[in-house]
Amino acid sequence: MTAVQTAQASTVAEPQPLRLEFRFLRAVVLALLTGATAFLGRQSGVLDGKIGLAFLAVVVLAVPTSRQLSRRILLAACLAAGYIPVLWWWPLPVGGVGRITLLLTVVTASLGAWVGMAFNPTSRIRRLMPKLAPVDAIPPLLAILGAAALYPWLQPKSGFQALSLLMTGWDNSAHFSMVHMIRTYGVTVDMIAPSPSGGSWQFATYPQGFHALATAVVETILGPRVRDLGLELVAYTHAVAIITILACISLVAGLCALPSLRRRPVIAAPIAAFVAAVFFFGPASNAIQEGFTNFVFACALVGAAALVGVPMARAVSPLHVGALVGAMVGIANGWILLLVPAAPVAVMAALPLRRGRWAVPTRYGVATTVIVLVGLACVIRAVVVVARLPVGNPLVLTGGIVQPDMGVVVAAVLGALALCSTVGCLSKVGRGTLSSSAVRARTLSGVPLIGIAAAAVLAAMQISANGQVSYYGLKFITGLEIICLVLLSIAAAFILSSWRRDQTVAPVRTRRPGVTMHKAAISLTLSIAATQSFGFAVPGLASVGLPATAAGVANRSEQVAAINAPTSATGVLRAASLQSDVGDASVFYFNYPSDNKVHPIAAAQWYFALTNTWTRQLNTVAGELMTETTSISDLAAEIRELFLTRPEAFAAVPADQVEAVRDVLELPWMSDHVIGW
Repeated sequence: MTAVQTAQASTVAEPQPLRLEFRFLRAVVLALLTGATAFLGRQSGVLDGKIGLAFLAVVVLAVPTSRQLSRRILLAACLAAGYIPVLWWWPLPVGGVGRITLLLTVVTASLGAWVGMAFNPTSRIRRLMPKLAPVDAIPPLLAILGAAALYPWLQPKSGFQALSLLMTGWDNSAHFSMVHMIRTYGVTVDMIAPSPSGGSWQFATYPQGFHALATAVVETILGPRVRDLGLELVAYTHAVAIITILACISLVAGLCALPSLRRRPVIAAPIAAFVAAVFFFGPASNAIQEGFTNFVFACALVGAAALVGVPMARAVSPLHVGALVGAMVGIANGWILLLVPAAPVAVMAALPLRRGRWAVPTRYGVATTVIVLVGLACVIRAVVVVARLPVGNPLVLTGGIVQPDMGVVVAAVLGALALCSTVGCLSKVGRGTLSSSAVRARTLSGVPLIGIAAAAVLAAMQISANGQVSYYGLKFITGLEIICLVLLSIAAAFILSSWRRDQTVAPVRTRRPGVTMHKAAISLTLSIAATQSFGFAVPGLASVGLPATAAGVANRSEQVAAINAPTSATGVLRAASLQSDVGDASVFYFNYPSDNKVHPIAAAQWYFALTNTWTRQLNTVAGELMTETTSISDLAAEIRELFLTRPEAFAAVPADQVEAVRDVLELPWMSDHVIGW
C-alpha cells in the first residue's frame, strides 16, 4: 500500500466529529435532564436540609473555574458573596419556587449543556472533577475543626434553644430580623414598602449582603416558604455557622492554592491552622459572639480578595476579576468601612504594569470592563443605602463591643507591614527581578498603612465627639487586626516557601527513608501549636486545673450553657403569636419576672425581630422606656409610661402576671391593652 493509500485509509478510519446540530441537540437533552433533576429534587423536598446543602456544594465545586479544588473553593466563595445577594435586590417573580431552586436549576442545566456541546463530552466530564493534591486535604480538615469550635451553632434542635443561644450576643436580633424580613418579603429591607404602622424600617439603611447570603442558606435548608418561627431560628443559627466556616475555609483554600504552597503541604498546614485559629479561637470569635458575623465575613473577604489577586497571571481576566469584584461587593454590602483597607488589594491586582499582563483578546477586555462597571454600581448602591441614615455622623455613635487586645492589634498590624514589605527579598528570579506574584504580595503592605491612617482619623473624630474611642472605632480596629493576621499569613507563605539552601555548596544527597514522615510530624506539631496562638484552646480540662483561655472556647462554653438552660427571655417566642391578634398595632414585650440574663431592651427588640415589626420609632420608644424591673409596681409604671407615650400600643406580659399588672394600672383602657402570652 502506498503512502497516499495509507493516509486515505487512516482518514476514513478516524471517527468524524458530530455536526453542530447534533451536538446542540445533545446539549439541550443533557441540560433538560440535569436541570429537571435539580428542579424536581428541590420542589419535592428531597434536596432540602443537609442533602440540599451537600448538593449545592457539589454543584458549585463542579463549575470548572480552576483545575485545583482549593482554587475553586476560593473563587466560588468570592463569586457567591458578591452576586448571590443581588438576587434579593428586586422582587423577582419566583413564586413558590424560590431563588435557590432556580439558581441550582440554571447552573446544573448550564453544566449539562456545556458537556453536551463538546466534541468529546468525556473530557469535559473529567474537567468537572478538580485535580486533587495532598494540600487539598487541609481545607476539609480545618472545616471539621471549625464545626467542632462552632458546634453550639449547629446544636440547637428547638426554637427556644436557638433563641437562647442567639441572646448571648446583643446584635443577633438585628441580623436575624433582616434575614427573616428578606425571607418574608422576598427582598432586602431597603426595598420593602413602608411599615403598616407608618414608621420607617429599622434596617432600611443597612446594606444586607451577608443577610441575603444567609437567606440563601436558610432557603436551601427549609425551602422558599417561611416556616414556623422555631424552625426559622434553628436554620438561622446553622446558617451563621456554615457561613463562618466557609469564610475561613475560603481563606485556607486560597493559601493552599498559592503556587508557592501548592507542592509544600508541610509548610501550608501550620499557616492554614493559624488562619483557622484567628476565626475559631481568636479575635474573630469574639466578634461572632457579639453578633457581628456579617463583619467577620467582610473581614474574610478582604483576605480572600488578596488571595485571588496575588497569583493572577493576567490583569484582564474576566473570571478572576469577577471574583475580585465580587469580594469587593461583598465587603461593601457587609461592613462598608472595610473598603478602606481593601482599596490597596484592588490596586494590587493591576500590578506590575507589564505589557504582557494586559495583552488579551478584545472580548476579554470588554467582559472585564463590564464586570468592573457592574461591581462599581453594586458598591455605589451600598453607599446610597448607608447615606440614608437619619443621623448627622454615624461614625461617632456609641455602642457595646468587646475591647480588642491592643497588644495583639499592634503585633498584627506591624507584623503584616514588616512581612509584606519583606516579600521578594528571598524570591527573586532572573537577574534580581521580582516575580510578578511577589510584587503583588509586597503591595499588600499598603493595607496596614492605610488601615493605620484610617483608624487614627476615626479615633480622633470619636475622641472629639465622645471623649474616647467608641463603637465604630473599636470595631474598625478589630477588623484591621483580623485582616492583618490573614495578610501576615500570606506573606509568611511567600517567605517560607522561597527559603532555599545554597545548592552550589551543599552536597548532593539521596532521599533517606523516613524524611517525609519526619517533615510531616514537624508540620503537624507546628499546626497544633498554631491553633493555640490566641490562648489555650482545649476545652473540658478545667476540672484538672487547665482551663481554656482562648476566647473562642470561652464563648463556646457560654453558648452551650445557654442552650442547656434557656433564659426566661425566650418567652418572647411564645409572645410573638400575639401579633396576629392585634393586627398592625404595636406590641412591646416585657420579660417579667426575669433571670436578668437578657436586658429588657434586647428582649423587646427580639419581639420586633420575630414579628417583622421592628421600626425606628418603636426601637426609640423601647430604648427610652425599658429598664430592669424587680416588682409588679415598677413593671406597671413602665407600662403606664408606654401607654401615655403611645396610647395605641399593647403590652405583652406573662399570662400569670396580667391581672396583677391590670390591678395597678389606673385607667380601664390601659388594662385592656395588657395582653398575656
